[in-house]
Amino acid sequence: MTTNSEESAAYADLGATTEDAMAIAETSMDHVHELVEQETPADRLRAKAVHATGDPEFTHLMRFANDPLQAGAEAVLEESPVVTDITMVQSGITGRGHDCEVRKAIGNGAELAAETGMTRTAASVLELDERDVYDGAIAVIGNAPTAALALADCIEQGTRPAVVVATPVGFVKAAESRERIREVAETCDIPAVTNVGRRGGSGVAAGLTNELVHAASDVRNGQATLDSLGGNAPWQTNTTSRRARTRQHTRATLPNPTTHPAQSQLFTPSESAPGIPSTFCHGPSVHLGRRMSLSGSRRWSSSFTIRPTRSV
Repeated sequence: MTTNSEESAAYADLGATTEDAMAIAETSMDHVHELVEQETPADRLRAKAVHATGDPEFTHLMRFANDPLQAGAEAVLEESPVVTDITMVQSGITGRGHDCEVRKAIGNGAELAAETGMTRTAASVLELDERDVYDGAIAVIGNAPTAALALADCIEQGTRPAVVVATPVGFVKAAESRERIREVAETCDIPAVTNVGRRGGSGVAAGLTNELVHAASDVRNGQATLDSLGGNAPWQTNTTSRRARTRQHTRATLPNPTTHPAQSQLFTPSESAPGIPSTFCHGPSVHLGRRMSLSGSRRWSSSFTIRPTRSV
């Protein structure tokens, strides 16, 4: 028997369920697809980033490693846990179309943070990693650069998430933390989706994660195959109507009612952008330093070190 509280929670969940809401969601994505060509699997994630932010520039800011859409959809189908850095990202992930546990890291690691002085988000990631929470998980970081840096160190030490979505935002360590994720994703063969520059945030991280859910729903409903979600070859789903896809799985955001802005100057292939110093795209990577305690367990220092790294 469904209780009133359960009905209320379901009604309050993200995404379109009514006729009018589904029409709005479809129209919104129609506008996005006028700006973002849908030729490769990665274009689905580019479109979702534009949809979540209302910013066409995200088409040129996104970076992908090792087929994250395919890996993410497979992880959703396998009901792998979704682990976010903070509550805001967790709240933005749809509760429909999957049976994955969605949990947040923040709230863990209080003792470690107090002992070392590191950020609570970094400490929370490290504590969950000690419990092997991130192995096989969908790791999502939308707010805290230090959480991304901590996760990168964990991956370098052997942790293997199913896929990483990392779009931490800000002026301090944000771009560098995403570069660090790209570095370890390439080295350790981890599927990952990130962006360059200062932009990002919880909304785009949640939106990208929701697109992994949508892709899994397409596979489950026979509208796509896992193979079609990988690589850079042209692709298309078997459905004939975007509205049909909209009805089958929830779109997580609603459009801005204002006229869609014209696409502004594109970023160059070197990833530098007008008004953004090149160091924000190509600067040294930042990482947390791991140390061993006398008992032999893994511990972490609160200091950050800088080391040069190659360009993207």
